[in-house]
Amino acid sequence: MWNRTDGLQKPGGDGFAQTQDTTDQDTNLFANEGADSQVMASIARGMEFKGCLRYSGTVRIDGKMEGEIITDGTVLIGRGAVIFAQVQARKVLCLGQITGDILATEKVRFLAPAVLTGSVTAPVVAMEEGVLFSGTLDMRQADQASAKPTVVREAPRDRDREALLLANTGNGRAVAAS
Repeated sequence: MWNRTDGLQKPGGDGFAQTQDTTDQDTNLFANEGADSQVMASIARGMEFKGCLRYSGTVRIDGKMEGEIITDGTVLIGRGAVIFAQVQARKVLCLGQITGDILATEKVRFLAPAVLTGSVTAPVVAMEEGVLFSGTLDMRQADQASAKPTVVREAPRDRDREALLLANTGNGRAVAAS
């Protein structure tokens, strides 16, 4: 392992062992939660990404992310992850910190020590004791939540009726049509 200040670092050193252990613990927790076994995209610990991440399959984030995450699969958010993003996925499993909105078509599960500031829309939401949550929760199908609201418009005016009312006033003044 390369250490920025000293050069080569031996496995088992403080930084290497600690990072590897927490990553392995998160992997085991995700596996126990039924997460997809094959990660198709990853933002590793120590990495930062800004922008839109669109992917098909499982995305794992252990670093920092700002922007948007869109996948038809699962988003796995590790213990050290810090995310400022809008997330759209089939499933979201989180141990890290998210500031933004989550829209899931199947399920969202927060495992301690997760922190969420934002809204969650999913048919199934589970939070372990110790999770910090500040925001709104909408437990309905994602396609129902994203549907546009019905717009009520004023009925078109009857021009013939307005002309008749004007003609019947006799003095040429307009009379309000009701």
